[in-house]
Amino acid sequence: MKVARIAPYRRRGVAPTSSPDRDYDRTLRNQDAKRFYHSKAWRRLRLVQLAISPFCEFCLERFLAVPATVVDHRVELLQAWDLRLDLSNLRSLCASCHSRRHRSS
Repeated sequence: MKVARIAPYRRRGVAPTSSPDRDYDRTLRNQDAKRFYHSKAWRRLRLVQLAISPFCEFCLERFLAVPATVVDHRVELLQAWDLRLDLSNLRSLCASCHSRRHRSS
């Protein structure tokens, strides 16, 4: 049985409200970093890293086998731009560990 999706109501001539994520992307996010994370080179290297290390490195230290979904730079991208495509500077993390790492720093 297919469920019909009802479109949200919007008055004519009124622009949709902006979201905090969209505002952050447009005004605060580093545009060079944004372009890098959308590049073909990064997408390929990310897949290589996840193939080499398919489990979260932080969870493995706690003897948990959690699949990695995020590739993180050990040395932050904006601190060492020349290491952005260096495989030794990457680690595989689950989304939870990645969020925890960036929340505390």
